[in-house]
Amino acid sequence: MISIIHATHEALFKMGGIGAVLEGLITSNAYKESIGRTFLAGPVPVWNPEERLEEESGEVLYSRVTHVDRGGYAKLFSPIEERHGTRIIYGRRKLRDRIRGTSAHPEIVLVDPMQINLRHLDEFKYFLAQRFGFHPALFQHIEDFERYIKIAGPAFEACKALLGDDPGPYHVIAHEYMGIPMALRAILEGDPRFRSVFHAHETATVRPLVEENIGHDTRFYNVLQHAFDHGLFLEDCFGSQDDFFKHALLKQSHHCDRIFAVGDFVQQEFQFLSPVFQSRPIHLVYNGIPSINISLEERRTCKRKLVRYAQNLLGYKPDLIFAHVSRMVRSKGIWRDLRVLEHLDELLRYDKKTAVLFLLSSLAEDGRSVEDIERMEADYGWPIHHEAGWPDLEGEEISSYTAIQAFNAHASHIRVVYLNQVGWSRHRCGKRMPSNMEFSDLRKGQDVEFGQSIYEPFGIAQLEALTFGAICVPSNICGCVGFVDRATESQGAKNVIVADYISLPGRQRSLSELLDIGYNQRNEIEFTHSMKVASMMYAFLPRTQRDEIAMLQEGYSMASRMSWEVVARDHFLPGLPD
Repeated sequence: MISIIHATHEALFKMGGIGAVLEGLITSNAYKESIGRTFLAGPVPVWNPEERLEEESGEVLYSRVTHVDRGGYAKLFSPIEERHGTRIIYGRRKLRDRIRGTSAHPEIVLVDPMQINLRHLDEFKYFLAQRFGFHPALFQHIEDFERYIKIAGPAFEACKALLGDDPGPYHVIAHEYMGIPMALRAILEGDPRFRSVFHAHETATVRPLVEENIGHDTRFYNVLQHAFDHGLFLEDCFGSQDDFFKHALLKQSHHCDRIFAVGDFVQQEFQFLSPVFQSRPIHLVYNGIPSINISLEERRTCKRKLVRYAQNLLGYKPDLIFAHVSRMVRSKGIWRDLRVLEHLDELLRYDKKTAVLFLLSSLAEDGRSVEDIERMEADYGWPIHHEAGWPDLEGEEISSYTAIQAFNAHASHIRVVYLNQVGWSRHRCGKRMPSNMEFSDLRKGQDVEFGQSIYEPFGIAQLEALTFGAICVPSNICGCVGFVDRATESQGAKNVIVADYISLPGRQRSLSELLDIGYNQRNEIEFTHSMKVASMMYAFLPRTQRDEIAMLQEGYSMASRMSWEVVARDHFLPGLPD
């Protein structure tokens, strides 16, 4: 039976998008029925990994760190640890999908990158250079690079020792650039039982090209299309990227037996990297989204909680509840929400309706403490009012709040409430939130979810509220849009409004003209297209009970065709190499 080794930096606990993918995929019934053993292999990311593993409802079966051995694993791991001069932690971790109620208990292999035998490490680097023409010495001063080179050998050998003489096949799934060294180590092994897959959750080379240029997606994706039309590649358009360690690693992914891309644009971006990727199979393996059927009454009950919270904050009951749940990074395009709301505010004024947008986005990984939230709430009315400096606004949060203040100052029928906190409960968000509030209430009760990103390889959050009848507003560069097209057979639906900020009006442009796209051109396009998005939202928002029921039924129907079960059964498993 097939066994899978997921090489990932999120082996111990979920930190972001890859962790969400692992959770959704591995707990799906289709995956569990087809896969024998599953390993999560990566570096020790914290000082107390055993304690963290137990917090995750897992168990430690072996640890060189704390001298635990529940099962006689020392005979497998000690030779590897001695050879590489490192320490291994082995156990099981519980993965849970709380929405579907499914769980799984994959095996976990963690390697300490701090203590590595340099002789064996240099041998590995030598073989990487000899076999693949890849020279790790160029980037060994970068900790984020060296960490994954160091653990590749011992992590792979530990998994292989656990697998023993099982006939396989075994698939090493390299999740993003962090997993590529372990995939290359598997290829070097030459064991015919092993296959290698690179799972591209983004194109690391492309992200900074989009984020760091003021033309953003408007510029980049028009350059991409021009390049395809004229037989050009990324370095023909943007110059050499070889000094970027993530790019250097991505270029090695073509040695894998298969490449998975989470979205249509990621697939195109890889084909854009270099000619070698045009001859490699790049399979679309979308991410999944929640699929739950709820009643109209349950939806309305959740919305009443949200309305009550808004009233506690703002002093009035809004008719409509909007939300945007995201990380506080430039790629999320939060300013585009405000552009749409500027147009929508005028439309709602004629209907004498009001709305609130809850923006949930924080730079603090674990959020602010409960004590800090309560103090800010009491002192100056957080989250309606904010102050610069910890424990409140930091970095990009300051500029986002400044833009929100400007919007709220002139809007008459919409208010934006910025919660720079992790979590959605009274415990995490203050005493004005209803005591029985949960994050699921937001998803079930909201009317619209924004997600008009400038770079979004997939975008699970953009569609999380779809199954509950909300309107979802992703931009057309989001990978999830391709999945929506498949789910609706390209017919679209009122539940998903796709914002297009890359289509240029008028004549065709030269490469140099496209590369020169900057703020002014993007600003004009954002103004025009945000007006279209606002008009569509205004038209599609339900006005009668029949409309609400139709949106709820269609949202669930679409989501059920985009679930993790569908992804595992129709995309991931068929894509695995023979």
